Amino acid sequence: METKYIVDSGQLAIPIGVRDKKDPNKVHEFILRFDLSDQGIKKALQKNEETKKKLNEIAGRYSSKIGNKKITDENLPIIIQGITDLLRTQFDSDFGSGMYDKIANSGGGNSFLNMMDLYFWIADYIEQALRKKAQKINMRSQNKKAKYLKKRGR
Repeated sequence: METKYIVDSGQLAIPIGVRDKKDPNKVHEFILRFDLSDQGIKKALQKNEETKKKLNEIAGRYSSKIGNKKITDENLPIIIQGITDLLRTQFDSDFGSGMYDKIANSGGGNSFLNMMDLYFWIADYIEQALRKKAQKINMRSQNKKAKYLKKRGR
């Protein structure tokens, strides 16, 4: 029997769950997908430029409403809406249009703080997956080098 090396898909599946407010035993499950293929990375870089423009527009729109004022009861809803719009734009850009709202509205609704925490967790998850993949490649390379040197008597 031949030994076959199977290449992993360029898609990183990121499982997440949202606990239901009314029924804490119920969890709404989602799988976010992040494309790590060559094409996916190229598209992400192109999309990143568009997303930066959108994020700058949103930041500009809300900063003109708030200015340099301290956070008050009057401007807090505007600040929260601005942060929510920024998060929605980033989530939808990274994981597909409408994904922010699907997650934020599941389980009886979530705060922007939970969504921000989730986004940072996802970023860490992707970073760890990439790091693990790089370590695996490095380990294989080191093993091949050691075998080669052993055969050569070094």
